Amino acid sequence: VWNMVVFSNTLYAGTGNGTSGAEVWRISGTAWQQVNDDGFGTANNTGVATFAVFTDSLYAGTWNTTAGAEIWRTDGITWTPVMTGGFGTVDNGVIASLAEFKGHLYALTRNYATGSEVWRSSNGINWSEVISGGLGNPDNNRGYGLSVFGSHLYLVTGNLESGAEVWRTAD
Repeated sequence: VWNMVVFSNTLYAGTGNGTSGAEVWRISGTAWQQVNDDGFGTANNTGVATFAVFTDSLYAGTWNTTAGAEIWRTDGITWTPVMTGGFGTVDNGVIASLAEFKGHLYALTRNYATGSEVWRSSNGINWSEVISGGLGNPDNNRGYGLSVFGSHLYLVTGNLESGAEVWRTAD
């Protein structure tokens, strides 16, 4: 289990599965049940790396280094893809983190070729890139997390050359 989130008063868990694809589970009472098709229909989605709740939907970001990471959403019943193919490049192999901030959903990628990217959406469907190239350093390629604290959105990225970095923005 890579992560968990509460959505609609229900606990969801995202897993990694390199054989048949990532699984999403939720608990009802004392019983867990899988609520997605393995890998959302492809074994290339090997993990659910992150969740976020945004505009009454649950979003899941995948780990897919074969065809590019994906973002899926559910209303609690049906899963629908809202982004496939790593925002246009297989190099965005992981949606490392999702976070809601000031009316937008933000997605942080891991991109080992050109550096982590940040994308945002006001509706969960249409996305625009707000950061590319690892914040000016392609070695900032191991996006780890987005978190809101106070009036800022914080971003953590790994850099094997110079160490981890923490960035923040108010807008």
